[in-house]
Amino acid sequence: MNKDSIALLPAARKDELIVKELDGEVLVYDLQRDKAHCLNSTAGLVWKHCNGRNSVSEIANFVGDETKTFVDERIVGWLWMNSKSFICWKMRLRNQLIGPA
Repeated sequence: MNKDSIALLPAARKDELIVKELDGEVLVYDLQRDKAHCLNSTAGLVWKHCNGRNSVSEIANFVGDETKTFVDERIVGWLWMNSKSFICWKMRLRNQLIGPA
């Protein structure tokens, strides 16, 4: 299996969250964990594109296009590592989805 046949697909959790956009930032309050998260503009754009259909590479490209800058895939990965409570992963294996919906 080559590396192109598997893609991780970040999916922003929608349940039990309160999400507000304010002045270029996104505030996410997690009702399950009683925690608030403030996402800067870059993290907010990553959040926006975490729909369970876009790969990390695609998200990096979308954010780069919107900010008119280069966005390394590692930035998207780092943001995921620091926001596991409200972004989960799906996996696309040879164009089939595996994992939580």
